[in-house]
Amino acid sequence: MRPESIETKLRSVGQQDDEKIDLGETALLLAALDRPKVEINPYREQLQKIVVDVQNIIPVGAAHNITRRAEALAKIIGNDMGYCGDTLTYDDPQNANFMRIIDRRKGLPIGLAIIYLSVAQK
Repeated sequence: MRPESIETKLRSVGQQDDEKIDLGETALLLAALDRPKVEINPYREQLQKIVVDVQNIIPVGAAHNITRRAEALAKIIGNDMGYCGDTLTYDDPQNANFMRIIDRRKGLPIGLAIIYLSVAQK
């Protein structure tokens, strides 16, 4: 994706109402500024896979139960997929790039929170 295209998309995000902003997509666009030659679609697909996995373990009729939803998020993202904070190399710059967080399944707490919030939003 070309940097100009990324910047155009980010400008359009800035024009949206807060509740309509897709956190995961926005974080991917920001990460793409640092990695413009990296294809963004596999990261979109990975986030969508997490959404489907979480949806699949929420019991029928419990979709609006916040406790069940939080448990499903923690199980899939933290337990099953192994996402965690990088406690050994916390200051490593790749811990702040959303694409690298997805690649490595570890990063800064804010990056991990974006995964949780993005999946929960969907």
